[in-house]
Amino acid sequence: MPAYYYELLGLDRTASPEEIKQAYRRLAFKCHPDHNPGAEEQFIELHRAYAVLSKANERERYDGSIGPVEQPPPEPPPPGMDYYEVLGVARSAPLKDIVDAFRKHTDGYRPAVKGGDPIAQERYSLILNAYRVLGDAESRRQYDLADQGIHVNGIPTGQR
Repeated sequence: MPAYYYELLGLDRTASPEEIKQAYRRLAFKCHPDHNPGAEEQFIELHRAYAVLSKANERERYDGSIGPVEQPPPEPPPPGMDYYEVLGVARSAPLKDIVDAFRKHTDGYRPAVKGGDPIAQERYSLILNAYRVLGDAESRRQYDLADQGIHVNGIPTGQR
């Protein structure tokens, strides 16, 4: 049953609480027994999924039961590109600004990415990598050091 509730809502495990709420409302309306006789079981399962994923402590417990989210390591930005510019934030931006910028930038790409648009998929991947680097304190520190040409963990990083 790995990630069953996420799959039921059509989401991945990185979905925000707002995305979970929107997906639940959209699907619950479609599966509500008053609108769709015979879909009562699906409606009940949707409600169970939302009841777990909408509460932070229950979601954390559920996520722990299905194992860690496996993500590939973030890629460096393409030559001449800067992750701060990708997200449109200042180098001194606090984490909240980085999270807000990530959400703002990805909202427009999700439908196109799901639709298979290769340009949208590439841009979304770039935004996601920028967020994964800048949204994690240690990754951000290493990225900033690399930008200055400083070796990180004994590995020469070079300048972008």
